[in-house]
Amino acid sequence: MVNLKSYITAGSRHKLLFVKSEVDGVEFVDIGKQLSAFIESSLQNKRLPLLADDGLERIVSENTIHDSDTASQTLEYEEKKSHTIGMVPMALFIGSEAEGIEWLKRELETPQTYSDLQPEWIKAMTSTKKGDSLPELMEILEENFIKNEDGKWRKPDYEKAADLEIIRNRKLMKEFNLYLEQAQKPKTKRMKDTRLEVLRYSFKECYKQKNYQAIVTVGDHIQESLLQEDEVLLQYYDIASSRV
Repeated sequence: MVNLKSYITAGSRHKLLFVKSEVDGVEFVDIGKQLSAFIESSLQNKRLPLLADDGLERIVSENTIHDSDTASQTLEYEEKKSHTIGMVPMALFIGSEAEGIEWLKRELETPQTYSDLQPEWIKAMTSTKKGDSLPELMEILEENFIKNEDGKWRKPDYEKAADLEIIRNRKLMKEFNLYLEQAQKPKTKRMKDTRLEVLRYSFKECYKQKNYQAIVTVGDHIQESLLQEDEVLLQYYDIASSRV
């Protein structure tokens, strides 16, 4: 029988948490999506509990309920989950745009200049999913954060965040329209580099507007692995495919 023990340690810098597990005497680091959400919640409540069996059961039960939902309920679930801070995986490394944003939120608890951030950003970068592309640091800063008069970037105020989101969403749709134009050209091959966050937001907006053809057209021209491995994209695509 496998002997599995889990316990938590807190890193001194950036308040990072690592879940170390021991299987038959061999230690490894486990930063699973659901598990990290549980830990992040504990951190926000300023407590570091041991992961008892009931805590793990609560994590598992979320997936159990999720799997039994209808497609439309699942889409709503994933959409809400993607906008919930506690449900975003802790960005120890930057392998996607969403992870980059979360990483910057943590770094910018204290305002910093681009020059301060850039070396640490490079160190934290890791490979992206095939077909996904990570925007430049400056682009993410301009779309999601505020630059003070002294040149330091900070997290946006709540009142200003709404304006930033409007601007960001317009940019996302603008880029999606470029993907759509490319996909509509004759004999177009699959696009090698697309932004996952652009696709997620735009598929959702096209779904709301019942523009199912746009979802299918772009979905047929992005990297197949990106579509198949992202459950939000795949479910929008599957539903849209059944309605065109």
